[in-house]
Amino acid sequence: MKRLTRIAPAAVLALLLIAPLGASAQGRVDPRFFGIYCQPRPQEFCKSIPVLPDPCRTVSEGRIRLEHDAVPAGGALRGGGSFRLSGDQAFLAVAGSVISLGRASFAASVPGLGDQTGSAALSSDGLELRATAQGRTLVLRKDACGNEAPVVTLTVPFGPTFPFGQHIFFDGRVVDEDTSFPPQRLLLRSTQAAGLSAVQIAGGKTPGFLGTLRPGTHRVTLTVTDSGGLTGRASVDVTVVDRPPETPVIFLPAEGATFSAGALALLQGHAHDPDTGFLPDASLAWSAQLVPGGPFVPLGGGRETTAVFADPADPVRLRLTATSTAGGGQSQAERTVRVAPGGGDASPVVAIREPDRLTVGGSLVRSYAVTETAHFVASAFDPEDAAGDLQLRWRFIALTGLDGVPDPAPPVPNPPDVTGSLTADVDFPPGGTIFYRVVFEATDSAGQSTTDSVQIVVSSNIIL
Repeated sequence: MKRLTRIAPAAVLALLLIAPLGASAQGRVDPRFFGIYCQPRPQEFCKSIPVLPDPCRTVSEGRIRLEHDAVPAGGALRGGGSFRLSGDQAFLAVAGSVISLGRASFAASVPGLGDQTGSAALSSDGLELRATAQGRTLVLRKDACGNEAPVVTLTVPFGPTFPFGQHIFFDGRVVDEDTSFPPQRLLLRSTQAAGLSAVQIAGGKTPGFLGTLRPGTHRVTLTVTDSGGLTGRASVDVTVVDRPPETPVIFLPAEGATFSAGALALLQGHAHDPDTGFLPDASLAWSAQLVPGGPFVPLGGGRETTAVFADPADPVRLRLTATSTAGGGQSQAERTVRVAPGGGDASPVVAIREPDRLTVGGSLVRSYAVTETAHFVASAFDPEDAAGDLQLRWRFIALTGLDGVPDPAPPVPNPPDVTGSLTADVDFPPGGTIFYRVVFEATDSAGQSTTDSVQIVVSSNIIL
């Protein structure tokens, strides 16, 4: 049976490594305290007592394991170990708190000695711990336990350049005595982020990480800490490119359209970002150049907005500007329109709402099977006439192909017009695959007409 040896409090406390001193200690976290510490050499501690000879004891073979837990109060330290006091083996348990970076307070319990308190300091490289109690200091080191630091390599397959928004795979390799590493001891960081958002997708000695990075040049570092607290790291450079949005698409107004001064004008369009998808309303801005060569005046934002032009102007350049949500890259599209003098009858304002072209890329808005009823919805507004006084008409025109001209001899007759309604439910006849232009038109009491149109495709083929 091993004998528990009484040891001078200073030596015990020095041996005991840092650990939080109590719940009242409000410290910060410092995971570098984690690890196994050993004595690099024996140390002798002597009592200074006047008249009597100084009794001296030698502390050797000290070995302490510390755990670091991040708790609301800061970094909590706990652990224990063993040592020899003048040849006799003794054991201890320690607990404490991180009080600042590299510094901690601790309490140690040694059977037969009770509790002792002290402080500890960690070297900047995290290897050496100097534990002090009652004016005496014991030195312990992580690299004195026969452990080797992990050898780490980090690569980024398919890199080093990636578009913004793409998941990036980082391949880390570790050579170490340990056969596995918990996620908290595999840390992936970027120079442009406090902590890289990454998910460990493989364990053991070949950890893999998936993450996304904001635009710019990053040095990404993988830091691996083994069970003894020794650390290895490797870095790789990655460049994330923020591609500008694609050229915006303006649906309304049409090129060459005429507005009336003082009347409501409807502006509608969208833009697609190659990395993040369709841009939100906040990334779209409308403006107008009212005088050739003059400045562009803001009109509003979003995929749809309205504007009122106070004075006649010809020409007027409308611009839709799309701005990337990440790096601020921009692209623009323009329409040339005219603003006629007001005071007369303004044309109706119309738009096809269903199918919704604002969330679809390309000129083909919707595909239908002949087995389903196609449902269409429009909106119409006129400043002079009530909604019930407008003449409304839907037309369905077969085309020679996508973006083609009207087919003079379509495979099947075009569906009949639908009049007097903002909605239309149409059953298209079977005839293979046919592209249609769906046209909605509103005419006011003064004979002013406005149209809007979308392209669809109707297929007789049943898609399983």
